[in-house]
Amino acid sequence: MTDPETCRIKQEDTEQQIDLIEENKEIEELIEEGENHRVKTEETSWSSSFKKGDKIWPQCATSLSCKQNLDIHIKYHLEGKLYTCDQCEKTFTIKGNLTKHMNIHSGEKPYTCSQCGKSFRLKVTLKKHMNIHAGEKPYTCSQCGRSFRLKATLKQHMNIHTGEKPYTCDQCGKSFRLKATLNEHTRIHTGEKPYTCGQCGKSFTQKGYLDAHLKTHTGEKPYTCDQCGKSFTQKGALNVHMRIHTGEKPHTCNQCGKSFRLKQPLNDHIRIHTGEKPYACNQCGKCFRKYSGFKKHLLTHSRERLANRDLSSKTFFRADFRKNHLKVHTKQRPYVCYLCGKSFGQMVALKIHQKRHSGVKDHACSECGKTFVTYGAMKVHKTVHTTETPYKCSRCDKRFKRSTYLQIHERIHTGEKPYTCDQCGKSFRLKEMLNQHMNIHNGEKPHKCNQCGKNFTQKGNLNKHMKIHTGEKLHTCDQCGKGFLEKGNLKEHMNIHTGEKPHTCDQCGRSFTHKGNLAKHMKRHTGEKPHTCDQCGKSFAEKATLNEHMRIHTGEKPYTCDQCGRSFTQRGTLYEHMKTHSEEKPYTCAQCGKSFKRKEGLNDHMKIHTGEKPYICDQCGRSFTQRGTLYQHKKTHTGVKPYTCEQCGKFCRNSSFLKVHLRTHSRERQYNSDQCSENNFRADFVKGHLQFHRKERPYVCDLCGKSFSQRVALKIHQKRHSGVKDHVCSECGKAFFTDSDLKLHKTVHTTETPYKCSHCDKRFKRSEYLRIHERIHTGEKPHACDQCGKSFRLKGTLNDHIKIHTGEKPHTCNQCGKSFAQKGNLNKHMKIHTGQKPHTCDQCGKTFRKSSVFKVHLRTHSRKRQYDCDQCGKHFLSTGALKKHLKVHTKENQHVCSLCGKTFSELAALNYHQKRHRSVKDHACSECGKTFFTYGAMKVHKTVHTTETPYKCSHCDKRFKRSTHLQIHERIHTGEKPHHCHSCGKRFTQLSSLISHKLHVCVSEIIVSSSSADPVLTGMIDGR
Repeated sequence: MTDPETCRIKQEDTEQQIDLIEENKEIEELIEEGENHRVKTEETSWSSSFKKGDKIWPQCATSLSCKQNLDIHIKYHLEGKLYTCDQCEKTFTIKGNLTKHMNIHSGEKPYTCSQCGKSFRLKVTLKKHMNIHAGEKPYTCSQCGRSFRLKATLKQHMNIHTGEKPYTCDQCGKSFRLKATLNEHTRIHTGEKPYTCGQCGKSFTQKGYLDAHLKTHTGEKPYTCDQCGKSFTQKGALNVHMRIHTGEKPHTCNQCGKSFRLKQPLNDHIRIHTGEKPYACNQCGKCFRKYSGFKKHLLTHSRERLANRDLSSKTFFRADFRKNHLKVHTKQRPYVCYLCGKSFGQMVALKIHQKRHSGVKDHACSECGKTFVTYGAMKVHKTVHTTETPYKCSRCDKRFKRSTYLQIHERIHTGEKPYTCDQCGKSFRLKEMLNQHMNIHNGEKPHKCNQCGKNFTQKGNLNKHMKIHTGEKLHTCDQCGKGFLEKGNLKEHMNIHTGEKPHTCDQCGRSFTHKGNLAKHMKRHTGEKPHTCDQCGKSFAEKATLNEHMRIHTGEKPYTCDQCGRSFTQRGTLYEHMKTHSEEKPYTCAQCGKSFKRKEGLNDHMKIHTGEKPYICDQCGRSFTQRGTLYQHKKTHTGVKPYTCEQCGKFCRNSSFLKVHLRTHSRERQYNSDQCSENNFRADFVKGHLQFHRKERPYVCDLCGKSFSQRVALKIHQKRHSGVKDHVCSECGKAFFTDSDLKLHKTVHTTETPYKCSHCDKRFKRSEYLRIHERIHTGEKPHACDQCGKSFRLKGTLNDHIKIHTGEKPHTCNQCGKSFAQKGNLNKHMKIHTGQKPHTCDQCGKTFRKSSVFKVHLRTHSRKRQYDCDQCGKHFLSTGALKKHLKVHTKENQHVCSLCGKTFSELAALNYHQKRHRSVKDHACSECGKTFFTYGAMKVHKTVHTTETPYKCSHCDKRFKRSTHLQIHERIHTGEKPHHCHSCGKRFTQLSSLISHKLHVCVSEIIVSSSSADPVLTGMIDGR
């Protein structure tokens, strides 16, 4: 049976108990109020003994609210409880209560629920049950808002908030919130177990424990995990199990922070810190932290070993040891690592394995501080610090530090080889040797090179392989200085210097220096191709060739260029690629002097001079210099596109097109320009791009003389002269010069957006739109200004920025002649002339020309000031306002007046100041003609001519013409006083009040501590 801690009383049982309590309370209320029952007996009514209105019984001087209650009370004194149950002799003062009580003996439940058919003894219980169907929970907790069906449940719940535990055990003093919990607790002291299993006779203190126990007999497991399918008899056990999937460990050690899924392991863990070992062996005195470890230890004294008769005669002290041992025979490995998929026969082995993934080494040597994954490994390590060798061989004088070393050594004397291969019967002294041998049968290669990914069956072979990467070559030829990894390779190499070819083919007489080369050669005569690809069926003479071929299917490219990072399936292809970095071109054309990196490239080039095109298409007669070009050309006739993209389903005629296409999904751009940050999918794209930097334009149009850096651009240009548009849209018939223009046009006819952002869910019709969008996430700004270094995401934005340096303003207003660098700014300006204000505030009706100003305005209603000064904490509606404010702290004054030398932190402030020198007031009121220096001052003045008060206080109904007046007013409600006197410390809501105070009360130097420097105060101070 499961741990009783996981058992709990069912909610239904609690509800039934609460219902019974509620029934008793209802009956008591009926007795007290006397509202629903009138007692009729054969006795004379007691009302005749009293005057009308007299409701006091003289014997006990009890005053009652009504005559019926008085009658019941008198009968209680004179006759006792009048109505007696003839089965259990319980008596009642009200006949109705006796009737209801009889239903307990008869089992009658006259009140039936019309929705679910459940029956009840009392009508009041049915009413409360109906709340379940109605979902009605009329009793609500005033503190947490939780609702309940029953008033009694609410009262019990309130004890959680008050902390009240009114029910106290009179034996141990422990307190409880519920009386039912106290009753269960009392059974611990009395030993009472009233709930007995009818099948096995086992007894329990609680009904919930019995219900859980019965499921062990029925086999019922109603609670199933929806992730792994495991079932449980109790809901609590399922909840604990779910923590395995969620990783939740709610029980945390307050000393080291380690967490546990269950409370009991935490309690055991705490004893590590306290050093407590409460379980002591009475035979040897050894102490244990856990009871389970103590029980297992006792078996060592009794020498009791549980025999395993099933598969071997091996015996064990403990049942779990035998259980784990049996998994060796059954090959059962139920514990699987969710990170790498490796399986284990024991849970402890899985936990140790998972520690290796996480890198946790929580067992440290007290001598040197070295850490280990397991306690056992740490104990073994500690023998390093001692010279003691307690284990001596009985056959020779050799001694060992560990008993395991002695056991292995003695097998040399006995010849014992206990580890046998079950496939070939070969035996081994060590288990590790058997494990290595088994890799031959199962093909497993557990030792992997961390540089190229190649796998090996034995660690020794991996060590040899690693010398390839490290460049270590111990064996050197004394004639040419070439080094080799192994001595055998050096011997074969010496045959090159001696000219010896000892291995001769008996069919053709050809000789070879290496025996392996002869073996390969012989397969040409026999036609033998024993190595077959299991995916496409192609056969090969050599396994190495098959391995190279398999990389086509797996996509593996183990050979990587250390200069550009490009990878290849074959070493030879990497060697050819390395020549592109060295710029070495050893093969030169004798006619034109052009050089090539490969001999095949020179041979193909020579056909240009000879005009030879030996490869002819049998369908259209077109000739080609290379076989591969003809092969690709033929696919245009057949329409064959054998290469399919697994991600979007697109078909390609050749593998190179597919490779380029796949980079659009992975966003891989492995060809980089060495002059800018531009990168491309293809090498020829980079080559064409570099001509842009070098200003090379070798391709010239013979009609207009225009030159181009790429041949394809010239061909497209010449089409424009001829007017040929040979790419026609099948949907609308529109024609285009190029296939790419047609493809872009076709997106108009479809709603498909195949290009999805890898950072968010946004999708696009074109790949270039996706690239531009992804720069928002990556922060990439590839277009840099060569004058100031500022970078931009879009080339168009850079072009607009360049106009700042050149001073170019090509967009001119046709009404006032003002010019702008960007067309968008001209459009905004035109709204001044048209008076158009498309953005309207739905709260105050105010209109705006610009959406940015409109957004800032909306924050005045919400009072949302999301930009904070990190120096003084003041909040601002916009970033611009915050930037201006920060200049107050930095004392930055970069704008100087040429007339008086005064400096200003903002250009707008300087312009405003210079207007005062010139007395220019270019903002006139349309109502009265009064002029002002600034547009803002004119707007403030205009409120004089209107009674409109758009700014309303959120605390009262007062309204204001200006937002500043509203801000000052709201300080009355909030109590905010931002302005304070440095002399006396008094604070004020308004700046004017502070100034008045300084002028008349604290007459001293005026220093204002506010969230900003106010020009009005400065002017007043200067005026003094």
